[in-house]
Amino acid sequence: MNNKENFKPYYDINLHSHEVVARVFQEERKGVGLELRIVHAENYEESRIKTDDWEYNLHSGAEKKATQNVFELLRQGAQMVIWISPPSEVYEEGRLNVMLKGEKEGELFFDPYGLPLDLNREESLELGQRLWRMEGKSLVAPSDIEILREQPIGFYLRDKNWLQKCRELMPEMEWAWKTIETGKVEENMKIIAGEVKEARQKAGGDNYLFEAIMARNGYYLNVSGSHGGSWLSQELVRSTQGIIAFDINGRIEYRLGRTEGLHYCERCGCWYSGEKCPVCK
Repeated sequence: MNNKENFKPYYDINLHSHEVVARVFQEERKGVGLELRIVHAENYEESRIKTDDWEYNLHSGAEKKATQNVFELLRQGAQMVIWISPPSEVYEEGRLNVMLKGEKEGELFFDPYGLPLDLNREESLELGQRLWRMEGKSLVAPSDIEILREQPIGFYLRDKNWLQKCRELMPEMEWAWKTIETGKVEENMKIIAGEVKEARQKAGGDNYLFEAIMARNGYYLNVSGSHGGSWLSQELVRSTQGIIAFDINGRIEYRLGRTEGLHYCERCGCWYSGEKCPVCK
């Protein structure tokens, strides 16, 4: 787990859009099926490598190198690149990223899909080596786990649709290809973005409270992942914390705090003092 000295949050509701925050909850959500955690992220331009923060955790150097290698493979003719991030002491689980080649105004970019990978470290390496043997191309052969983390694998699609190619390469992940093909990834994103917008209005700029409201609504985050960590992982033990509702001159406000001596509302999930829940009344 991150400590307070080097903690880098997944998001900041005061800086990031509904869509950016929603993708965090889509990718790093706990307690739901893998198909609900597939993310279609925003396009990534090559120029961002120079401006992005690459000091976020133990693997950031390897991930910067992997991103540079993606663009090198695209320049060499690959139309689709697959990058595997195995689980580690930093990441609770692995991820598989599929990146599709694009170009706009003379600059390369990739259009990325991120999938949760339900494999351990050794199984992740076996998958990477299998992909490499199936006409995959990498700058260095994926001979061990940490080389795999730095070395994405490129493919030529020729006349094939990218999902068709993925089905050939990884038929065991049909659950993912079907979810993407049917548009359910985008549908899920819209639902989560709506939840984010509502929770954001209640949180009033407080990231801890915002995440607590999302958790109350069933959106729990992994403690740490490939792009940061949970705000609540930095807070006191969750069992002693709760969302407290206040009626201030007819306007409901929410705060995160200790719940000793307060009543819990089964209907809306908040804590309150007095005889009635100020939210439900």
